[in-house]
Amino acid sequence: MAITASGLVKFKQALINLLQQGQYTMDGKTYTTPIFKTTIDGDNVNVYLYLDDSVSGNITQVQLIDRDGAVFDTQTENINKPSINGLLITFTYNLKKVV
Repeated sequence: MAITASGLVKFKQALINLLQQGQYTMDGKTYTTPIFKTTIDGDNVNVYLYLDDSVSGNITQVQLIDRDGAVFDTQTENINKPSINGLLITFTYNLKKVV
């Protein structure tokens, strides 16, 4: 039995529902941030974190935290974020049926 198109959409939505918040390390200290936006675009599930202009410093790591409080995914970064701009960080997952 094969997964249906509807089942695949539900699977992608379940991934989004699993995630609770973002976390980033800046200048050696860890901060949490809410998930700004999520989208499903074809086979891609995109999760966005937004750091506004009140955040400035050297960002070395960005993480997604799941509903259990565990790290779901980690991206190593080296971003020197100034206070004059916001920063949009994207985690993209490609979920598709393999035949």
